[in-house]
Amino acid sequence: MKKSAIILSRFIQTSLAGALSILGFSSCGDQPDMYGTPVGHYEIKGTVTDPNGAPVKDAEIIVRTLDKNNISTLYPGATTDNNGDYTLKASGWPSRELRVVCHPMEETLEPDSTEINVKLEGAKGEWDYGTAKTTVDFTLKEKNTAE
Repeated sequence: MKKSAIILSRFIQTSLAGALSILGFSSCGDQPDMYGTPVGHYEIKGTVTDPNGAPVKDAEIIVRTLDKNNISTLYPGATTDNNGDYTLKASGWPSRELRVVCHPMEETLEPDSTEINVKLEGAKGEWDYGTAKTTVDFTLKEKNTAE
């Protein structure tokens, strides 16, 4: 996937999420809110390396919720820096089960993913389920070119 396509995809996702929150989950007047959308906050960081331990630059990291109905939420992603490091911060539907996916830009490396369980802590209100912080590192494998 080209870097420009990744950037455009993130822009569209962020724009749609903002529009939906404005249109569907706002209230007016002095009345107390009678409804809300539960929200969890996520901070996932880590490092991506190749099989030799060298940092992998420009790898795309995305996070999806795992849903029993095969409906998943995609959060805005992050890209690794020159040291292979990334930090992804997102807010959305509270989920304790997430899939973190790594897509390297280098065509010689295989994408990878892992499922994680996170603990949301420090709730700040009725609809705020708190923040989950975790580290997910990836060591990517070389693609099998013997096909």
